[in-house]
Formats: sequence, C-alpha cells, structure tokens
Amino acid sequence: MRIPVAHPLLACLLAVAVGACADKAAQETDITPAIAATATPVAFEHFESQRGKFAADFPIIWKGGYRAIEHPDSLAGARYGVEFVFKPEPGSKVDPQTLAVIRIFPRATWEKIAGQPGAPIAVKLLANGEDVFAISLPRGNPYKPGTAEAARFDVLVLAIVANPPKISPL
Repeated sequence: MRIPVAHPLLACLLAVAVGACADKAAQETDITPAIAATATPVAFEHFESQRGKFAADFPIIWKGGYRAIEHPDSLAGARYGVEFVFKPEPGSKVDPQTLAVIRIFPRATWEKIAGQPGAPIAVKLLANGEDVFAISLPRGNPYKPGTAEAARFDVLVLAIVANPPKISPL
C-alpha cells in the first residue's frame, strides 16, 4: 500500500537518518546490526478499549498526537470500531482528521472480505476466537502540503505503516 507523503524530502530525510543511525551504531560497537536491532528497547504508546476488548501499542511518536473515538461500526460488516483522530497543535485552525481505524470483524465476515479482489479495506492485525482486528489507513494526507499539520500527519501514519500497532485481547 502506498501512502502519499506531503513532503517527499521529509520521507527521504527520515530514510537517510534511519540508515545513518544504523550505520553509526554498527561502526561504534562490535554488535552486528541484526543483534543490535533486537536488543534496542522499543517504547510504545499504550491504548486500551474496554468496549472493544483490546489493547493496542502504537509507536511512541503517537503519544499526544491523537484522540480515540469508540463506536459501533458496520462498514463491510464490522461490529465495532475505534477511530484514531489526528490531534492538531493548540491554536491550529484545521479540523481533526482520521489517522487510522481499528475495526473488529466477525471471523466469517472477514474471510469474505479477505477473499474479494481489489484493494483491501483493512489489514488484519490479530485473529482472536471469532474476532478479527484489522486496521484501515487514510488514502492520503488531508492537510495542505507544506503545513506543519501535513508533516505531522505523515509522520504519524508512516510510523504505523513501518511498525503496525501490536494488538492484544483484554
């Protein structure tokens, strides 16, 4: 899945920075990059949905960047959804827009959806009993290119593309 980036230069800089940091770490230690990657502690932003009966760990960069809206959801047969909405900086005049939606589908419904041709409406994160938890991402950035909101929105969405939320049942 391709996610449009409002700032292609930002995407390049992120890729270069990540690569440069990995190369520097490999040069400064005797630990191979593969071992270093598994040894590095990863911090997460923890979210729990009591009504959806799941917990999700998002990349730490999400901390303070969203609010969650829980509601029944019937899109494509889902039974419940948690919408994660971008939280603009205080004083911003832009409307909050959806970053991602975690939907809970009955297993039989998910199997029908997964077998359909074309672009998927969501990506499966976890199957637990009769429930399938799947995430839907925006088709693009809703904010004006070159704005702080567009850059931050891209960073948050790209963070979960690179590191999808870890879901666990409650």
